[in-house]
Amino acid sequence: MKEENKLDINEEYEKLVPPTVRKSLFDESEDYDSLREYIMSQPYNSLKKRKLPFSDIELIDYIDFRRGELIDQETAAHKHLFFIKQSVKGKPEFCNAVGYYIKQTKAFIVMPYSYIVTHASKGVPLPSVRRGNRNMDGVNRYISTSISFISPGDAASFVLGHKAGLDEWVDRRGKGLLEYYSELVAKPILVPEEVIEPENDNHTPQLSKKPVALDKHLFYIKVKRVCDASGYFNPENGYFYICKDSFIALNANKEYEESPSGKARARLIATVCTKSRLYYNVNRDAKCRSASAAASYVLGEDSSYVEWEDENGKGLKDFYPEHFSDKKTGDKQQNFFSSIDKSPVQSPVKKKNEATPFYIKYEMENGNRCQASGFYDQSNKVFVLKEGSQLATTSSRDLIYTVEASERRVLILKNCRVLDGVFTLIRDVECDSPSKAAFYVLGRKANGLEEWKDGGGNTLRRFKEILSIRNDECK
Repeated sequence: MKEENKLDINEEYEKLVPPTVRKSLFDESEDYDSLREYIMSQPYNSLKKRKLPFSDIELIDYIDFRRGELIDQETAAHKHLFFIKQSVKGKPEFCNAVGYYIKQTKAFIVMPYSYIVTHASKGVPLPSVRRGNRNMDGVNRYISTSISFISPGDAASFVLGHKAGLDEWVDRRGKGLLEYYSELVAKPILVPEEVIEPENDNHTPQLSKKPVALDKHLFYIKVKRVCDASGYFNPENGYFYICKDSFIALNANKEYEESPSGKARARLIATVCTKSRLYYNVNRDAKCRSASAAASYVLGEDSSYVEWEDENGKGLKDFYPEHFSDKKTGDKQQNFFSSIDKSPVQSPVKKKNEATPFYIKYEMENGNRCQASGFYDQSNKVFVLKEGSQLATTSSRDLIYTVEASERRVLILKNCRVLDGVFTLIRDVECDSPSKAAFYVLGRKANGLEEWKDGGGNTLRRFKEILSIRNDECK
């Protein structure tokens, strides 16, 4: 910005109020109200430090005066106020902040005219707001409006400029938040090191005294408003670690909560997590028996190791193939389409307890494509879409606003990742019928008995007919 374009407070003031004798910011004249609010709301860099209508000291004192007024008002309104104060004015590490906790919304409010530490490290919340206003000597910063945080810990980090906990806030009696709001933490954290998730559901989490020492290749699971977690795998012992400061799902699937894994998750949360408004915050690296268990803990539902991906979209199988491979089909599952045309014609009837795979493969004119595999579960009367199946990226136009299309979108959001521009299943999915499975794959209405074909070209209808004949012969 050129020098002549910089804001001149004196000129702005003349536009706001008629010419008058400028005495002090403490002057009770209403003519000064707009000027006072205008000065205190401006970012520091937009002001000409040497051309203020009032001296620096008066402005600093006035900020203290206004903060004192607000403290008296909120105290009279029966607000329980908490404070963070360190160092002295003029020092970069100086802060003098006041706020209060709202039990109903679980939010923490930092009040206006609170001073915050000048410099902040990476990861401190609201970095753009934190740049805020400085007093006119250019050293300390203050905020001119109240700010709401999802937790007292985030509010403390904002004020202090580094990662901080809720125990930084104390009231006039020197007591912390936890002495009044015990619900802010699930249980007292008694362990100094990481937690090992137990193999046996009847035992509580065990402690590991020695931290893991290895080159950490980080993997992530991020779902908006659900979780934001990182972790790493130790190939030496086969354990997966959820990293400190990860955010895991606050709510878990009801059926999952009753399972052994769900109960283990509850114990892990009680031992190493702090509850915030939207998540559970992991306070130290948590050691889990497997990557799949760790993914389940993060998402709050039964899940798989394929949920973990690094910053380039690669999974655990890409880096540790000897530890992560499909035990049923091995690496051949990903390339099952390469052998469809070369497979010899064979009877669709397999040996007992051996599922027959069926396939759908389409290349469409608009570039859309799909190729999927699955099998029909005769005992449960469901069709299972296999992990690695690729679904069409668009649905038929006449189905866009139907219930079926909505169900398809939900299935894709929960069970797919975009790989090479295609929706790819990351887990097996059970469908009510072969036709519904075909609809999910093709994005249009389809007869699953005709669309699904085995490696020899036999349709699922033909397979069921032969199976029925074979059953009748057995009788």
